[in-house]
This record gives sequence, structure tokens and C-alpha cells, in this order.
Amino acid sequence: MKCLNLVAYSMLFLFLGLLVACNNANNSTPTAPAMPIGEQTDSMPVAPISIAYFFDETTQKLLEEYFGDSLTLKLSNNLQALHKAASDRQFETAFLEAQLLQEQLEAATYSIQNSASVTMALEPININLSPHLVTCTEECLEFKLFFDNDALLQLAKGTTGKSDDTFCQLLKMAEGHRGGRPKVVYQFFEMEYEYVGGSVLGDSACFNFMYDSWLHMQNTPLFRTHILLLREACIKDMNRSIHMLPETAVKQELSRIIDGNILTATEEPILLDIQENLATKPELYQFDCRTQDCDFER
Repeated sequence: MKCLNLVAYSMLFLFLGLLVACNNANNSTPTAPAMPIGEQTDSMPVAPISIAYFFDETTQKLLEEYFGDSLTLKLSNNLQALHKAASDRQFETAFLEAQLLQEQLEAATYSIQNSASVTMALEPININLSPHLVTCTEECLEFKLFFDNDALLQLAKGTTGKSDDTFCQLLKMAEGHRGGRPKVVYQFFEMEYEYVGGSVLGDSACFNFMYDSWLHMQNTPLFRTHILLLREACIKDMNRSIHMLPETAVKQELSRIIDGNILTATEEPILLDIQENLATKPELYQFDCRTQDCDFER
């Protein structure tokens, strides 16, 4: 009998022990899972972000000196976008961004008393900024950024699609080797001295550009806004009172453009007015100024 009692008591204590253990397990605070290697909490110090700039550290530091960290980073990102554009549409986006960025970079130098000093400091690193081109205008009194149109064309050739190729070729026709933004002298104007000169209407440059740019706009909407600005500049140069070519050549090329069905509804009336003025108001014009003694100050 005593043996049975001992067994019963042992079983009772074992049962009570199990109940206590289960209760403690249910009421205990869960243990946080182990943090994966490399994971950080808000209380942990965050390592600085490493930015891979498009250019080397020396170029980066020099740009930051004049333009600050933010604009330098924007320039780096834009260069990557231009160089790595896979399609003509991506190239157009990068080009339009580049135009706005160049204005911002120029504005950042307005407070510098001699902004031409920025040009002198940055010209040696032009090769690292291509197709952006550091230069200056107006007797090198102002810092300016343009595009190296030859470099732009080479980048455009590396994308799928041909619209960016033809656009860059149009840039070269209108602006020569540098440009990409509104400027004073286009290839439709021949400068005699200090921005004084005359129109080259009559040597086919205007017709060729208007014709090729018209074909481009019929094939694609890409770059249309900028092309229309270039066409406007071409028409402005056709409408000058001083012409470097003989009168007959001037009138013949103007007629080719008007009769060629290559004008927008806005452009055609302007050229018709030029044509009428050439015919009815000859006293307003000077011709053949490459060989004749013309009054360029008139």
C-alpha cells in the first residue's frame, strides 16, 4: 500500500510541474529573432552613400568649387544619360535635360565678378565633359556652355533609331561644330566683323537646311521643338537687308524654298513677305556684299 501511495504522489507532482512549465511558456516575452548580417536599425550609424561620378575625382572637385555639389551631381547624371542612351527617344530626353542644365550652370557663375575665369579654369577638362563644351562669348567676358556637335553626333550613332542621328546632322548644318542652344551666329549668316555681316541666302545653305529639317519632321516628332527654333533662326537670317550673294541668286533660292512645299503654315507667309519686299522695295537691300563695298552699319 505504501508503495502505491508513493507512486500516486510522484505522478501528481509531475503533473503539477508540467502545468507550471506550460503556463510560464505562454506568459513569457517572445525573443527577438536574430538580425541578419548587414541589416541596420534606426539606432545604428548609417554609412555614407557612395556616388559613382561620371568623371574623375579631380574633375569632380573642380566642378564643385564653382557649381556646388548638387549641380555637379546633376552634370554627372546627365553625362551618363547622354553616353548610355539606348534609343533616340532616350537621347532626346537627355539632350533636353542637358540644355536646361547648361542654363543652370551658367547662372551659378553670375555672381562671380570675372566669370571668364571659370572658362579658363574648366577648359582643360573639356575632354571629361564631352559633349558639353566649356567656352565663352562676347570677347570672353562671360562663361558659356554649348555642345560639341561632332561629339553629339557620335553618341547619337550609338543608339537604336535614326532620329537623333539626323537631328545632330541638322545641328551641324545650322550651327557648325558647336551649338545646341540659341546663339547669335548661325551658318546662314556670314560675319564680316564683330557680329556684323549679311545673309548667305543664295548659296543653297538655307534651302538644304529647310528641306532636310522638313523631311525629319515628317518622319518623327522627336526633336521637333528645337528644329523649329533653328528654322526660325534660318528665316530670320533670310530676312536681312544685307546679302552676301548676288541679287539673282538670292531671289532664286528664296523661290526654291517657297515652291518646295517645305514650309509650315506659320513660315510660309513670312517668306512670301520677304519675296514681295525683295521685288518691290529694292532700296532696302544690298547684294553681292562679298565683292561689293556694302555699308554693313546701315
